[in-house]
Amino acid sequence: MQTESDIATEVDGLLNVWRARALNVLLIVLSVRIVFPLLACLAGFGIVTQWPFRLAYAALCGVLVLDTLLFRADFLRRTVVMLVDVVAIGSLQLWMGQLAGDGRATLLLPPFLSLILIGPRAGWVLLALCAALFAGVLQLTGTDGAIVSAPPSEPGGTFRYWGLMWLVWVEQAVLLMLLLSLFVQRIRRTMINERQALRQLEKACAERQRLAREVDRLGAMERRRLGAELHDGLCQHLTAIHLNCAAMEMRARDTGRIETTEFNRIHGLVEEAIDMAYDVSRDLCPVDLDPDALVPALEQMCRKVQERYGLVCTLTADPELTVGDPECALNLYRIVGEAVTNAVKHAKCTHVTVELKHAFGLFVLCVTDNGCGRMAGDVSKGGLGLDIMAYRAELIGGNLEVGNVSGGGYRVMCRVPNRRKTK
Repeated sequence: MQTESDIATEVDGLLNVWRARALNVLLIVLSVRIVFPLLACLAGFGIVTQWPFRLAYAALCGVLVLDTLLFRADFLRRTVVMLVDVVAIGSLQLWMGQLAGDGRATLLLPPFLSLILIGPRAGWVLLALCAALFAGVLQLTGTDGAIVSAPPSEPGGTFRYWGLMWLVWVEQAVLLMLLLSLFVQRIRRTMINERQALRQLEKACAERQRLAREVDRLGAMERRRLGAELHDGLCQHLTAIHLNCAAMEMRARDTGRIETTEFNRIHGLVEEAIDMAYDVSRDLCPVDLDPDALVPALEQMCRKVQERYGLVCTLTADPELTVGDPECALNLYRIVGEAVTNAVKHAKCTHVTVELKHAFGLFVLCVTDNGCGRMAGDVSKGGLGLDIMAYRAELIGGNLEVGNVSGGGYRVMCRVPNRRKTK
């Protein structure tokens, strides 16, 4: 099972792949976007400035185009080159336009792009750098009061006006950065949660498949056991009856009379064969034939456990309690069988109590022993059996709880919702 750090690393890898693709698209868009401003600047339309500034602007635009073409270069290097180039273009636009024009908008791009492509820390650092560059250009161009004309409400107040514009720019940039940072973090957290949920779902599916295979294996073992009992027990018994009947028939043909002793012996063998057939049928379908007979089936199980293992196994249940659902009754019966088997094999107990009751719309099943309990972290004592019991409880919409009992012993408790009213 992957840890959260492993999943976070995987998500960051997926985000980096997306960022690399987004960088290629972004560079193409920016390269196309600067074509017309570049031509206007070189031709002297719009903002009139000196040729050194025009050539510098053209060189910076050329670097951006070259970065676009080097799509096989390292992602981080291309990103840094693009961000530095956009910052330089924005500063130059701000200087050439004397604080007016596209420079302010261009300087807003690098912090946001850095936050998305590199991370929040890089975005905030670049925002501080762009704000400092804006302030530096303001100091260099706004102090003489003659570079730009002041708005009507600010006659002669050019420096104060652009200082206010700088504050508004910083306020808007910080607000947008905060919102975008939260959005990016939420996207990443959502992706991590989705990956964790997917891994848990895959683990749960794999576990269910494993338990289903184990249940099938146990079913195959049970069928082999029953087949062996039928072959070595009931079939041999019936063969003996057949041979006795044939011998008695031959003697009757010779003597002309039927011996009462032989007849009584055959009668007893037939009764034993019938009992064997009933035992096998109960093992095959303990409660399927009558889902309301769960309590009698559990009583029969407790009697067999006492006879086979020589320990006390008692059932506490209302004789009138009925389940009604064949699947629920069968799985409850199997859970009791697995819990009792675990207690006999692993708990070294002398007494097992099975309790079945109905309360608050739930069937509550408890199997408690007075054995040695189960040490914390010990999965050797019926570990797979516990998984199978939990799987059976889940199949009928219930849940399984296991744990040591105060004073010694171990308890298996299963709660199942009652989908039908009891009689």
